[in-house]
Amino acid sequence: MYSNAATIQRFAASFSLIDCERVAYSFRLDQPSLAALVQMTPLTWGAAPQQLAQAHELEGGEISVEFTVLVGRK
Repeated sequence: MYSNAATIQRFAASFSLIDCERVAYSFRLDQPSLAALVQMTPLTWGAAPQQLAQAHELEGGEISVEFTVLVGRK
């Protein structure tokens, strides 16, 4: 499971943390949008060509997005 603890710690070393907001949502992607997402995500950069081909053959689907917005002051 991914942890952004190191990112938050690095941010806090340079800024006073004012607020931290978690954002999460899901939405459907059609096949062309899913193919574009596969090409741009770092998680697939080391994937084997066969794995990428399989991902490009997917019809689309629902994806979930979750991130944390850090607000700070110098």
